[in-house]
Amino acid sequence: MKILQTFEQHLNDKKNKNDKYITTSYRKIIPDENYIGFEEENGWEDEEGESMLPDEYDIEEGITTIDNAYKFLKKNYAIEASSSHFNKGIWYSTDEEDEFVSSEETRYSFHLNGFTEQEEEAIFNMFKDETNLLYKDYLIWKKAQKYNI
Repeated sequence: MKILQTFEQHLNDKKNKNDKYITTSYRKIIPDENYIGFEEENGWEDEEGESMLPDEYDIEEGITTIDNAYKFLKKNYAIEASSSHFNKGIWYSTDEEDEFVSSEETRYSFHLNGFTEQEEEAIFNMFKDETNLLYKDYLIWKKAQKYNI
């Protein structure tokens, strides 16, 4: 019954603007014909974003919003955060993708929206530690490291 109530709350959250989601922007470098100069193009790949709220199956498995966001970043090949130290509003980027024929380079950045500062910091720490654990297991792992268990 509790899972059903939690899922109903999830649906209500999605209907409201309380959703936690990730938007994707891009930066493209386009060399000119002689490869001397270049043109730069910036924009949104996905301005509406993708929800990170867990569905009913995620909830049953103990998967959280933090887990979904971390998994999304890894699935989309994010390799670095915008800062080496946590701060609210940090974003994550891919390496440049090179288009062999045109020599265009494209980098994607992922922006967290609607997350609390604590959630953003948890995602940052998991990203920095490059873990493949669920958040609840990550917390246990971090505690074990702290106490050399």
